[in-house]
Amino acid sequence: MVTAPCRRTAAVAAALAAVLFASFLRPMWDIDLFWHVQAGRWILDHRALPDRDIFAYTDPSRRWHTFQWLYEVLCAAGERALGLHAVQWAHHAVVAGALGWLCATVARRAGVAAGLLAAGCVLVGFGDRVRERPDVFNLWCTVAILPWVVQREPLRRRQLLALGGLGAVWASLHAGGALLLPTLLGARALARTGLAGWSRAALREGALSVSPAVGLLISPGYLAGLGHALGMIDATAEFIPEWATAWQYLTNPGTSPYGRWTALGVVAWPTLAWALTRRAQPPGRADPPWLPALVVLPLLVLAGRHMRFLWLASLAPAVVLLWRPVAEPGRPPAPRWQAWVAALALAVGLHHQVWTLSGGPAQAAQRALVPLDPGAFPVTAARLLRDCGQSGTAVFNHAAWGGYLLHALAPGARVYSDGRGNFSAVEAAVLADLNRVSARRAAIERAFAATPFQWLVHPSPFPLWDHDRARWVLVAKDPDAEVWLPAHAPGGAGRAGAMLACLGLPSAATATTGWAEAVGERRIAASAALSARLARWQAAAAAGDAAAARQVLALWFNHGVHGRCAQAAFDATVDGDAGVRYWRALCSASHSGPASARAAIEEALRLPPAAWTAAAIPARERARLERMARVGILGP
Repeated sequence: MVTAPCRRTAAVAAALAAVLFASFLRPMWDIDLFWHVQAGRWILDHRALPDRDIFAYTDPSRRWHTFQWLYEVLCAAGERALGLHAVQWAHHAVVAGALGWLCATVARRAGVAAGLLAAGCVLVGFGDRVRERPDVFNLWCTVAILPWVVQREPLRRRQLLALGGLGAVWASLHAGGALLLPTLLGARALARTGLAGWSRAALREGALSVSPAVGLLISPGYLAGLGHALGMIDATAEFIPEWATAWQYLTNPGTSPYGRWTALGVVAWPTLAWALTRRAQPPGRADPPWLPALVVLPLLVLAGRHMRFLWLASLAPAVVLLWRPVAEPGRPPAPRWQAWVAALALAVGLHHQVWTLSGGPAQAAQRALVPLDPGAFPVTAARLLRDCGQSGTAVFNHAAWGGYLLHALAPGARVYSDGRGNFSAVEAAVLADLNRVSARRAAIERAFAATPFQWLVHPSPFPLWDHDRARWVLVAKDPDAEVWLPAHAPGGAGRAGAMLACLGLPSAATATTGWAEAVGERRIAASAALSARLARWQAAAAAGDAAAARQVLALWFNHGVHGRCAQAAFDATVDGDAGVRYWRALCSASHSGPASARAAIEEALRLPPAAWTAAAIPARERARLERMARVGILGP
């Protein structure tokens, strides 16, 4: 029979899950889901797990073992059946469901306020992990095992079998995250064995309680995948900030205020848990809290060791609340401060999801159904390569875009880096040099000499100063990405001809800077809307409209028509001297040599800030040019 308190608890948990799910809806910006889907497609097509690199063109024989194969299969199957957007929503549903489940589980033991408190703490701690990654299943599985881990009574056989089966599934979803199962069960065994005086019966019970960890070994490829994953941590630490410690996260100047509060949770959450232990004992009993303390300890160690695991510390209050017995008659009601802390935690977590990440309720509602975050991925560049028959080629890419390019140019595309971190030390050095403009050209030449590629796709602007314009040709440019063709690559002439034919350009433009100009001109001419807009802006600019003049400049600049961009900068006198110099500096910085770029920027910076203000140019743009000149981004 379902009692009224049970119905009330279920209603509160369901309402919480629904509110959280709605707050999680936003365009996708995380880079990893795409290559996970592609790995799942490969597994479904080949009915096997890969043991060699299936995505990188640099070394297809390089060892690679996936350690999240079930997650990848689920994503690929979901994408084939319902589309990528549905897969994204499924991730949000898993997180919202896990937090609702945690709320209901704790509420049945300690009341609704305690349930909301436990869920609110984890919402704050896990807030930055609500994304399209297998981490969401780590949260779900951890919430599933916590009640049994902190159970005061010995685990029954049925519970042990269930934990073993969950371990096998968890290891297939995320091999690294599944290590939490033996870790937490080991902490439980240690606590209960110590409390029982290390007797033979206690040791036997401890050994049995750890036995579900054997389920991890049932997962296909578990040991190989786990070993591969652990071996990649040091190699990828430079490119994945999440491997830094909580202290580094706290002291890093680039960390957001919310991130700093999350890092402080390594201290705040166990402090709150300690306060809760004072009310966890029923009347007449005084069991020492060794069990929750030893369960929380490894969570805190992991949270302090890597910022990727900071959310584990937020489970500390839930551990204590689950450790207390089911509410008994005569126990005093929970103090009011628990309800206030629950309300505060939920408010902070929801504020981060709705306001910090989505810009407020109105913008969140507008963006809820948008599949991809605008500007986060090279959508237009990938469409250009696919529509022009260049999908099955090797692409040298920005490190964050490899997964998207694999997905958008499937099947057959290969990339330089895709987010897995499966690269050599030489390739890591190339990726690091791509972020230094003065070293970029040499890094690309180095990468090409080691393993030739057919296309280069990188965020815009992507200046290659002093490059051989007969070898490196800018094919297309939009506000998000630039597409370059290494004309000297094997088969480069054929690809150049195919691209020219696809775009309807004359062959005389091949392998010259005029090609880039012609591509930009063609893109504008081919779009009636763009052409009409350009004509309207040019007419308004000639009449003295400063905003229209800036639109003309932006259109030429963003479509790769650099000669027109420079000419428009000189013609836009309605913007004043600062506007002319500012746009000339931008054009030069993107597509001129370092000497010309430095001269143009210095000329722009000679004007006083008041002139920039009069030209309606934001102060951040002046600061941007100052930074480029100061840090040596323009080269010697």
